[in-house]
Amino acid sequence: MTDPRGRSGALVPVSRVEEFEPGTAPTPPAGAGGGGGGGGGGQRARVTYTEAGQAAADAFRGGTTDNPRMRCETTSILFDWTFDGPVNRITQSGDTITLQYGQLGFTRTIHMNAEHPATIEPSVAGHSIGRWENDVLVVDTVGFKPGVLSADTATMHSGELHVVERFTLDPNAMTLTREYTATDPVYYTDQYTGRDTIGVADLPYAPDACAELTFVDFSADGVAPDANSGGIGPQGPQGAAAAPAQTAATPAATPPAAAPAEEEE
Repeated sequence: MTDPRGRSGALVPVSRVEEFEPGTAPTPPAGAGGGGGGGGGGQRARVTYTEAGQAAADAFRGGTTDNPRMRCETTSILFDWTFDGPVNRITQSGDTITLQYGQLGFTRTIHMNAEHPATIEPSVAGHSIGRWENDVLVVDTVGFKPGVLSADTATMHSGELHVVERFTLDPNAMTLTREYTATDPVYYTDQYTGRDTIGVADLPYAPDACAELTFVDFSADGVAPDANSGGIGPQGPQGAAAAPAQTAATPAATPPAAAPAEEEE
């Protein structure tokens, strides 16, 4: 960022940072509008599974709480960066770069010019270290807990998942492209690869709220099927009276409002 404090300014290639005064931003060329921060061009291909990976994929049911989205939880560091067009935020402070996802306020910390610790508590975010290769930010992440890499393609992963991302800024179009490669010796026999591109947002960063709906009754008469009916009607096979519909909606905790960033992804 042109402001080394990470509070204002703009994303610029490392090789051009000396061209700008602290806090200033380059002028986008005509026609290079910011857009709403939505992802574009994401290409996610399936991988070839090992026997263990195939078993995990076969057991996954995307329309149930197997899917983290159904539990108001982050799916993965790859999927949620662009899913549903969120406004993300990138800030830099000292030796760390923080990625805040618009999806549920999920946050990752990239430790620059560091090594992974010997012991890592497994998590959805994992542990990320970064380095610059000229103007490309290379991020290496390990230490994941087993989970879902992409719910849309039923791609699962084990705790041995290893992700490498390469972020490249186009200062003319003001877009940020991420190329990624994921390997998992327990679940994959090859690599899971893809790329996505997002633009500079013209909206402030605001994490999406989420409401977990554990049951919704869509029947015309407001009566739920009997518990023993297999969902075939308001009464069970023996004609037992149906129980009243039980609708439970538990709003997820709303993250605290974030201060608007000068530059969002």
